[in-house]
Amino acid sequence: MTGIGAAVEPSLQDPAIAAAELKKLMPRVAKRKPERVVYEVGRARRWVFTGLFLLLLPFFASLGPMLFYRMSHGDWSGTVGLSLIAVCFFAIMFFVVTELLFSIRTKVVFKDAAVKLTVPAGKGPTPFFKYATHNLRYQDVDSVETYRELYGGALAPIILKGSRVLKKDGTEIPLGFVSEANVDPSLPFPEIAGMIADRANLEMKDCGCRRHRFRHRVLGLKSGDEMGTPIEDFNLDRLNRRHYVAITTLIAGVAALVALGIFLDIINSIG
Repeated sequence: MTGIGAAVEPSLQDPAIAAAELKKLMPRVAKRKPERVVYEVGRARRWVFTGLFLLLLPFFASLGPMLFYRMSHGDWSGTVGLSLIAVCFFAIMFFVVTELLFSIRTKVVFKDAAVKLTVPAGKGPTPFFKYATHNLRYQDVDSVETYRELYGGALAPIILKGSRVLKKDGTEIPLGFVSEANVDPSLPFPEIAGMIADRANLEMKDCGCRRHRFRHRVLGLKSGDEMGTPIEDFNLDRLNRRHYVAITTLIAGVAALVALGIFLDIINSIG
């Protein structure tokens, strides 16, 4: 054998020399560090909820003194209607405040060896006001789970997808919930759970879908049946269609009532 083959062949007979030659020929591939990724709500959304809260706050704060003045002076002519407005206003303000806090507090930061989670502390889909911060090391993760939870009855069922992390010491860290029909692009919790599982070299576990009582899970309360009643996969599409029909009907009804009110106002103004 002549040329390059003759020069290389003797060296390959010695395993040590052959290994050294192969090491020189192989490209050195540096180990790529995990990319730093941050999930948080954008500034525009924060400013929208902040402005909405400041706009509604004076009206909401004035409802209490108005009701107290009417009741203390025995004026019951419009008290019932004002009380109903106060209850509806309270529900709206509760939603605005919870969404504002969620937009400000919730944040997920992926680092090289750990992920810093600031997420709602409750297990239910309603965030409320309590938050917890976890510095979760990937090596401490035992499993990452996703699951679906069904709320509501036969009229307008709602299916939410939740994610959670189980540590090796048994601690459970709930990440949050999303609606599969309208996933929040700022905080896609199933995607975040997938990244945690990927960096911990684990496979995500799908725990299926279960039905829960509204007062127990939405309000973050524990029930005797913590995992709820299981639901077969073939029922999910039917439930999603039923929810879509119910919401569409509700929106159409409200729009029809508004249009009817505007029409009657126009007729009265003309007459």
